[in-house]
Amino acid sequence: MIGKPPDPTRMLRAAGLLVKYYLLAWFCFTVLCLMLIGLGAFHLLSVLLMTLGLLLARLAIFLFCFVAVAAIAEAWKYW
Repeated sequence: MIGKPPDPTRMLRAAGLLVKYYLLAWFCFTVLCLMLIGLGAFHLLSVLLMTLGLLLARLAIFLFCFVAVAAIAEAWKYW
């Protein structure tokens, strides 16, 4: 097939956006943890790590599965 590659499906574009915002959330979470360490709020930091850390870890599993399904659906389209 010569020419312009086909546009990705909506599902694959949504997976890309979710990955982008997931990584942005991890970056913001890291900055927040560093600020709390600098301020000496270790109790608040431990609560944050237990709640948001677990949430972001579970989101990673969901996101991995969503990206895999989107990639399989994209490949299935051309099979």
